[in-house]
Formats: sequence, C-alpha cells, structure tokens
Amino acid sequence: MNDDKKAAIVVLLLIILTIAAYPFTSLTDDKQEIYGIQSYSFFQEGKIYPLITAIFTHLDERHIFGNTVFLFVFGITLATFIGWKKFLVVYFIGGTVGNLAWVIYPVIDEGAASVTAVGASGAVFAAIAALAMAKPKNAADIAEKSEILKFFSYVPWLGLIYTLIMGEGILGFLGIIFYFLFVTIPDLILGVATAHAAHFGGMLAGLILGILFKFKGDFEGDENAKNKEGAGKKYEDIMPVHDYNDIVKT
Repeated sequence: MNDDKKAAIVVLLLIILTIAAYPFTSLTDDKQEIYGIQSYSFFQEGKIYPLITAIFTHLDERHIFGNTVFLFVFGITLATFIGWKKFLVVYFIGGTVGNLAWVIYPVIDEGAASVTAVGASGAVFAAIAALAMAKPKNAADIAEKSEILKFFSYVPWLGLIYTLIMGEGILGFLGIIFYFLFVTIPDLILGVATAHAAHFGGMLAGLILGILFKFKGDFEGDENAKNKEGAGKKYEDIMPVHDYNDIVKT
C-alpha cells in the first residue's frame, strides 16, 4: 500500500473517532465543561484527563467541521512524509501541549482561569507546523505525483495555506504565520471566543517536533516505484516521512 494511502486511512480513522465522540462530549454545555480543559479545575481539582478529552470535544458542528477539514488535508500530508506513528505523536503531543498552554494562560489573563476550552485546533496547529519544518525540500513535487496529495492545493480557501506550507525555505514558515493570522484576526475582530493560547502552544510543539523528526534519507512515496529502475533516487532533507459562554474553542 502506498504511503499516502496508509496515511489517509489512519487520518480518516482519527476523524471518524473525533466525530463519533462528538455526541458524547460536546452536545451540551455540561458535557463540554466535563470534557473540556479549564485552568481552575486542572490545578485546584487535579482534573487532568481533559488534556486529552478536550481534543475530542467541540463547541458546535461548525467548529468540528473546520478542524476535521484541516486535519484531513494536513494530517494526511504529514503522515505521508513521516509515517502514521510519528504523525500520531505530533498530533497528541501537540494537542496536549496546546491544552497545557491554556491552563497556564491565566498567568497573563486571570479571567481565563474559569473558562473551559474545547477543540482539536492545538493538535491541528501542531501537525501544520511540523509539516512546514520537516517536509522534504521537494515536497510539492512529491505531492503532485501522489494520488491523494495532488488535490489539496486546489481546495477552496485552504489551498493557499497548503501551497505556502508545502513551499521551500521560508515559505513554509510564512504559511504557519498566515494561517495563525488568518484564524486569529477575524476572531478578534468579530469577538469570537477562541483559545489562541492553545493554538500557539500546539504550534510551538509542532515546530519543535518537526525539527526533531527531520532527517535525510530516501522517500518512497509509491511502493510500485520500488521495483522500477531509478526508484532509489534520493531527496534532500527528507523526513520519512460563537457566543462567549465561558466555553471557548481551540
């Protein structure tokens, strides 16, 4: 099975799990309070399980749709380059670090101590940041030859971010900044309650993991090519690759 197909299966299973969890974690404010991450309950009550469960809790259908779309595109791409096991490491460590960033955020804004944050955006930010740092230099060329990745740059609205992230050199980092600003500025203008501290924490974790996972080697994006002449061609720098109701989205 090709690397991109393996990646697609794993990411789709993760998306299915996220959607399946939605009725149990997210349909009421009470459930969101239970499974979301909050600084006060984390430190005062020792409630630590939301570091994980908050990743599978969302504010509403629009929130979960946005996160899963970005997870689909960038998650499959990252898992194609680094393998599905390392992708899951990035995703869950990024989500956890993002949630930890939210619980310490009251050091800056005391009013956030009793606000519950929900969502997978910290984990998604981590995947995007890791991809920008760890992708092979010829990532765009590899994507064009992939049966799956070649379509992502044409996705409306998201395609520009994808193209930047997949670009060489500084373009990838600019893609991260563009995405962060693209998400953050409209929220600030519209007054949407969003836990940007979790976004930043996930992004930072993804940058570090992306650098750690980056290495030189052979990239075999198509197993069929392994039996063809010249299939061992080496690539440079490859990574084998709403309303404010005291609940905010990440």
